[in-house]
Amino acid sequence: MASKAQMRAARDAIGNWGHINKFRLRAILEHAGEVVLDVGCSTGEYVQWLNKHTDKIVYGIDILDHSQWFDLPEHFANGSITELPFASNSFDTLTIFEVLEHIPDVQQAIAELYRVTRKRIIVSVPNCEYPPEFREAGLSFYHEVDPTHCQRFTSVSLPEVLNGGGFQTVQVTLINPIRPELLLLTSWHFPSFIIRMAGRIVNRFPIRQKYYMTLLAVADK
Repeated sequence: MASKAQMRAARDAIGNWGHINKFRLRAILEHAGEVVLDVGCSTGEYVQWLNKHTDKIVYGIDILDHSQWFDLPEHFANGSITELPFASNSFDTLTIFEVLEHIPDVQQAIAELYRVTRKRIIVSVPNCEYPPEFREAGLSFYHEVDPTHCQRFTSVSLPEVLNGGGFQTVQVTLINPIRPELLLLTSWHFPSFIIRMAGRIVNRFPIRQKYYMTLLAVADK
């Protein structure tokens, strides 16, 4: 597993690490129970937003602490996903966003998630399925060069890992679409306002092939 220093450096290098993602937030609102633990909560933004704007009671845990935790200190704790400091069946739902790819002993992590949740987990991981056109174009997602990643997941292997730990996968969906047309237009040195306008138009084409960076799974205990 990556050291704390490596994890902190990776977090700092990605400006949106820990920020609220609309697709993940929608999954929480649709699938999470009343008492939630965000495992690998990073900045704790989901914890704070959900406690403020919903009736859910939400806690967070991460191997690294963060200054934003001080806004709601009683809802945060330090700890590892492979040794969660909570009693069995403590939470209705666990959310685990962009965490499992960092864990060498992923089965131990799944066992801990199974132990601590009462009902359900919501997991997101980088999508490691690449279409042939990506290889031909020499493209890959950023997570392929992240030195803290030691696991790779696909829409087939992710439910296999979850089911192998005792869960029953309810659904696996693709989230976080990418915009390759923006890269193309930028390489042609179009002005930024034209790139944004053309990107919005292209994104509406019904025949447009869409690509996604992230897998999101919902699984029941």
